[in-house]
Amino acid sequence: MQIFDDKNTPQKSARMLSSSVSSLGRAVSSPTKEMMSIVTNMKLEEIKIQQTRMLDHYKRVKNQVAGTSNRTAKLRFLYDGMKTFAIAGTLVHTNLQNVEALITQSGLDPTISQDLLEFWIKRLTAEINRCEKRWEYAHLFGGLLSEYVRAENMDWEMTDEVESVVDSSWSLASDRETDKTVSESYAKTEKEFYRVFKMDPVDVEAVKKFLVENPLKFEANNIYGDGEAADWKYFIDEMKEFGEYLLTEKVETDDVSLAIKSLLKNDLL
Repeated sequence: MQIFDDKNTPQKSARMLSSSVSSLGRAVSSPTKEMMSIVTNMKLEEIKIQQTRMLDHYKRVKNQVAGTSNRTAKLRFLYDGMKTFAIAGTLVHTNLQNVEALITQSGLDPTISQDLLEFWIKRLTAEINRCEKRWEYAHLFGGLLSEYVRAENMDWEMTDEVESVVDSSWSLASDRETDKTVSESYAKTEKEFYRVFKMDPVDVEAVKKFLVENPLKFEANNIYGDGEAADWKYFIDEMKEFGEYLLTEKVETDDVSLAIKSLLKNDLL
């Protein structure tokens, strides 16, 4: 049986295989994948920063607790160290109202049960230990995820090397055929990128309400004169100029990184 005929030569089979690999590789290496990789790495870096901050904070709290033998003081140190501690603007410990009442009562009533104070000292200490353990797991998971992303990138770099070797035997016609396939794949991925990272619908009524409640006032800089119509003319022209700037000027990598970091720190991404 003849495996390769005139229409199915080893070279053509290799080209078909490489074309499929190229299309898939470029699709995975699309803007969507690159953006996901960047965001993932930045989130992992932010986890490391927040973990270090949390461990340092809890270490100071534990040192304060260890430095006194007074149970009321121990409970006060634990409570003060936990009630305002936040990650990405969100309080970590939110159910401490009863503890505050107990500390206040302990300061006024010397006959309060020492066993009750000891119970809450152990409970808050255990809560801190659980938080530290959870962040240890997060750090471990982040390390595994980093290895996965790194290994995935290495796999596609090796694929690119294989592709370059097969490329050397291609004819000009097959190059054009492959370029067309890659372009179609890339265009499809670009469409998926904008589908994933699409802007939320604008609440027109909310915008109108805001503009009514906060009328435009540009008297100091308005070159169109005074009055509401002039203010709107100035505002519209300024927005047009800003839009043209965004269309003609390239966004710097540092600007994008700064924006992503800001979103991460405020738990918005």
